[in-house]
Amino acid sequence: MEEENKVSVWLGKLDNQEKFKEYISEIYDDEGQMMSGFMNDFEIKFYDSQFLEALFEASANKDEALKSFSYSQNFLDKLPLENLSHYNCFLLIYNFNYVGQVDKAGSFKYIGTFAY
Repeated sequence: MEEENKVSVWLGKLDNQEKFKEYISEIYDDEGQMMSGFMNDFEIKFYDSQFLEALFEASANKDEALKSFSYSQNFLDKLPLENLSHYNCFLLIYNFNYVGQVDKAGSFKYIGTFAY
């Protein structure tokens, strides 16, 4: 659900960047409804895709990579980052407060929604 100054965060692990792009790529059905593998997994009906930031980071220095996200200085210290080495996919949706019931789907995990 849309909510100003909130960012919802997911972490995941996939084999490569192409699979990540495929997972988050939006397609439209015959009625014009947006969907993606990510949206289906987490039962998200809609989000404004202009507020999505995604990163595939295979290097060991994931802390530095996360600093590249918009407004990260406002919420990075609130993320539970102790096991970052297990993940290589980072997905953030700004001005979005995820209120769904799915916390984990496949290799992706919802981390939380934070103010920025």
